[in-house]
Amino acid sequence: MSDSDGSIAAMLRERLRIVQEVSRLTARHLLNQQIAGGADFAIMRMEGEREDGETPEARAAALREELQRRDAARSAMVADDIALAGLESQIEELDRRIAAVERE
Repeated sequence: MSDSDGSIAAMLRERLRIVQEVSRLTARHLLNQQIAGGADFAIMRMEGEREDGETPEARAAALREELQRRDAARSAMVADDIALAGLESQIEELDRRIAAVERE
């Protein structure tokens, strides 16, 4: 095996590691989308309907809880988007390096 073969193998291993991380973050992002969507649905329901016997204080507390849950999920999605953009850049760079070694 030549040095370039070892170099390509190492780069491919690194690429696989990054792709695995992209997959993990994408799954987490989708979960947070579902959480945020569920919270949005609950918020709309709370704003439109009042449960029998529900006190205004209980309703306000439940609404605050859903708003916090939605905001936390949205914040996590933004952080994941930033991390995913960085990982995609790393993959692009590795692909350029792999292509350059293959052309040698």
